[in-house]
Amino acid sequence: MKGNGAEFIMCFHADRAQEDGRDEAPLYPGITKAGEQKTRGKAGKIIENIISRLPNGAVVILSGVSRAIRTRSTLAVYADELENLLKNKTEIIVLNLAKSFPRSEDRLVALKGLSKEANNGRRKKIIVVHIPLTVEQFIASPDDGEEKAGELMLAGLENLQTFFRRTFIQSPLCIMSVGHSAALNGLFHRVIKERKKGFSFI
Repeated sequence: MKGNGAEFIMCFHADRAQEDGRDEAPLYPGITKAGEQKTRGKAGKIIENIISRLPNGAVVILSGVSRAIRTRSTLAVYADELENLLKNKTEIIVLNLAKSFPRSEDRLVALKGLSKEANNGRRKKIIVVHIPLTVEQFIASPDDGEEKAGELMLAGLENLQTFFRRTFIQSPLCIMSVGHSAALNGLFHRVIKERKKGFSFI
């Protein structure tokens, strides 16, 4: 999915917290404190191996999650840590729309405003945007095996790509999502089997 498509960063959600909340990360419901720290550690690798190699004008969108709160919290950790690590990088702009705009409708309005600047060529820098969107295909039925789960996740990614390509018409796109083991494992095997390019698994 290159060319006019997108590159994809696929991340496993952080460790699930116990139901009584004893090991839950204070600011990130559904994941453990240890899981939060592990996720923060991975953010640096994403900058080093992926973001730093993107061309000027590229847009990195932290977006796809499932209905499970732990996927949304994991993506939020990535967003917060990337914002912290990139704050002094003048060639990269980080916009956390999830923090700035509580309502999803306002986030989409802000995203459209940003896209106008990007599509007009006014943004020569790499843009990193956090705008979490629930993708129904990211969580499969318990009866579905890994292969089916991976197929559904791929369909969800294609929907995300279509949505953001309509918003960012010309910009190189990199979409970062958080999913579940069964779906990600199924997607990984499909990517290898079909020799698809543009996927990174974290």
